[in-house]
Amino acid sequence: MKRLALFICTLLCANVLIAQSFTIGDFRYNVRNYGSATGVSVGAADTTITTANIPETVTYEGVTYTVIEIGYQAFRNCRNLTSVTIPKGVLHMDYYPFDGCTNLRVLNYNAESYSSGFYFYDDLDYYFFRHCPINEINIGEDVRSIPPYFAYNLDSLTSITIPNSVTGIGQRAFYNCSSLTSMTIDKSNITGNTYYESPFNIPSLQNLTLGENVTSIGSGAFNNCSFLQNVTCLATTPPTFEDNTAFPYPNIATLTVPCGSLEAYSSATSFWNMFFSGRIEEDCSGLEDAEFADLSVYPNPTRGKVTFNQAIEKIEVIDLSGKTLQTYENANEINIETLPAGVYHLRMTIEDKTTTRKVIKE
Repeated sequence: MKRLALFICTLLCANVLIAQSFTIGDFRYNVRNYGSATGVSVGAADTTITTANIPETVTYEGVTYTVIEIGYQAFRNCRNLTSVTIPKGVLHMDYYPFDGCTNLRVLNYNAESYSSGFYFYDDLDYYFFRHCPINEINIGEDVRSIPPYFAYNLDSLTSITIPNSVTGIGQRAFYNCSSLTSMTIDKSNITGNTYYESPFNIPSLQNLTLGENVTSIGSGAFNNCSFLQNVTCLATTPPTFEDNTAFPYPNIATLTVPCGSLEAYSSATSFWNMFFSGRIEEDCSGLEDAEFADLSVYPNPTRGKVTFNQAIEKIEVIDLSGKTLQTYENANEINIETLPAGVYHLRMTIEDKTTTRKVIKE
């Protein structure tokens, strides 16, 4: 009787194990628990995969599972992989998930609430995208947290935009991104940390745009961004500082603020004045005459092409020093892809009248 019971138990356990793993399309899945969540871990079924659009859910034998984890070595050495989309339900990425994906260039990141990062101590071999030449990261508008070491050592990444939905950014998230020159941040509270642990320890950063939703900047947030040239703050009320270590001091950067807010940023009691004394200027190019109210300029920020909703007789692309870099005539589209990342003014002539718009090149 005991042998029969043991035999039946063995069969049942075998069935459970078989049910825990399955393959659908380009992906293999393992049913697992992560904290209080139950779902599946995902990885490549074949290392020849070229595009990984990981689904939010998958159905197997009548049961629908949420993808909650990128598994251990999930896509390791998928050398033909060029782009990956991480769905919103992912809570965790295990060790080496994309290690050796030597052609991976585009990352679409939609994980809304990443629940656990890694603490690598002195061993940084485990970071997510080791040996990946990623040069484009698109962060979804519903993402609330960015993991520690998220873009660690991505030396092909040149620009990044962090949406207002993000409320937390892990330590060293963009550490040692040696080609990252342009960053746009619109989260309300920009947290800092110690010199080495700050998410924004980016010596190569030259152009920084702080969105209108930014209200405070933490200790040491940008202290190691020693090559900053242009800082644009879109908030009419100056964000507050935790202390006087948020930016490197002294520095050579120019601070551009909204029209009408120069006095507030230049106040003698403001850390903004300490960091950027004598180098604070107003941008009044956004003040539109009523006759130009219907003129649209998009996308902004842009990676290159700028489109207008009507033909413009003359368009001049001007840098912050006042130098005209490009001129177009009778155009409804221009391309500033060859210009360095930064802030530019578009001076447009329409029926002998002139208006100006600011555009940000990522």
